[in-house]
Amino acid sequence: NEFGDAKNIADFYNIKKYSPYFNIPDAGGIPTILCITSQDDDRVSPLHSYKFIARLQQVDINKHFLYIKKN
Repeated sequence: NEFGDAKNIADFYNIKKYSPYFNIPDAGGIPTILCITSQDDDRVSPLHSYKFIARLQQVDINKHFLYIKKN
């Protein structure tokens, strides 16, 4: 509720503006990234981090190193 309701179209577009996943550039230009996740995080599932890294791998035309670490 603190970020808005994704079912409300105005809130959805505001949330989408600062979403790291939806703001990955399609043309690449991504630096080396270390993404850290935890299986014990009660706010965000670790699968979101894996999805994020997979999307970065998909668009990274320069093939930078993308690391993911699970605590």
